[in-house]
Amino acid sequence: QTQLTVTSFSEHALLADYMEIGPTTAIVKGTGFTNQTTVELYSTNLVGSSNDPNAVYPMKSIAFVSSGELRVVLPAGLYNSYYGIRVRNTDGKQTQMDNVLLVSGSTSKQINSANP
Repeated sequence: QTQLTVTSFSEHALLADYMEIGPTTAIVKGTGFTNQTTVELYSTNLVGSSNDPNAVYPMKSIAFVSSGELRVVLPAGLYNSYYGIRVRNTDGKQTQMDNVLLVSGSTSKQINSANP
């Protein structure tokens, strides 16, 4: 059986206004993806905000490219925060990677991605 992993996350658009992020396409690379794999962002550290630090943002648009690549559309309206990505298969397997995306629109108005 193939293990489910996430090895990298990268997005294509750099400039966005605060609270106006999206739609931005991102590439998720790893192993064990299927055409039913779900993807969500979760806040790991909201910066300067009293909003829920455990906020989860499911991806509504997920394109299955291969068992090693998914393309997703980031949701609009993300708050200043670091975000992790979580992928889940229908067999219950899931994996995640913390701090793959930094939204810092109020200062730099940039989406910054990090690949481990």
